[in-house]
Amino acid sequence: MKTLFLFVLLFVFACGGDKKTGGGVVARVGNETLTKEDLVFLAGNQVGGADVFSRIIKKWVEQKLLYRAALSIGLDKDLALIKKRDLFYESLLISSFINIQTKEKTKTTKKEVSDYYLKNKASFKRSDDEVVVKHYVFLTKKEASVFIKELKKKKPGVDMESFLNKQVVETKTITKRAAGSNLVNIVFTGDVGDVLGPKKIANDFHVFQILQKNKAGSYIGLEKVYDEIYQRLYKQKEVLVLDSVLDSLYLRSDVFVSTGDMK
Repeated sequence: MKTLFLFVLLFVFACGGDKKTGGGVVARVGNETLTKEDLVFLAGNQVGGADVFSRIIKKWVEQKLLYRAALSIGLDKDLALIKKRDLFYESLLISSFINIQTKEKTKTTKKEVSDYYLKNKASFKRSDDEVVVKHYVFLTKKEASVFIKELKKKKPGVDMESFLNKQVVETKTITKRAAGSNLVNIVFTGDVGDVLGPKKIANDFHVFQILQKNKAGSYIGLEKVYDEIYQRLYKQKEVLVLDSVLDSLYLRSDVFVSTGDMK
């Protein structure tokens, strides 16, 4: 943060600042000012140097101009907008309160995740054969064929990284049940490490490199579902903590809810 602040100082001084309001102000619209401290706060963890600060300042100035224009036509007195503002502010406070109440009590350890996985391992069993592939898409058959030839070499004769920057590349998991018959015939007949294709699908030529094959009935590894389990445990704890907080608030508060006809 100190490094960022020093950079902001250099940037502001290089731009000259606002002589009327002092060196601490980097922008002003009417009587509203944006200070160096404000700029550091708005920048957060963004990187990019002077360009980032320039964009932030421009956005701040434009927002203030639009806000002043909205005030000039009386939108700050619009009852519907005031109600929306109040509801948003209320939601913001509630969200912050829940975060404070649950932050420490929802921490989840690696052991908890591992224990959950072992206890519920049956739910992580694969229900279908699947294959993990790296999928490449080319515009021409010639490009695809050249790529396959180079990929199969231990030391490709072309710069593969720059070559692939021009192509569509993605790693995906394909299940036998979800794949079309043509795709099944391609990817499920190969072995791990095989490079298959080119296969024309619609107007493009597709190449598949098989990274992994898994049979139905095998288990998905913990490393693959760790984040999913972590989120499950976090949500479970959050619900319990929030229920406890609400029970306490109900007991300490005067609450009335009508049981009459709501029509």
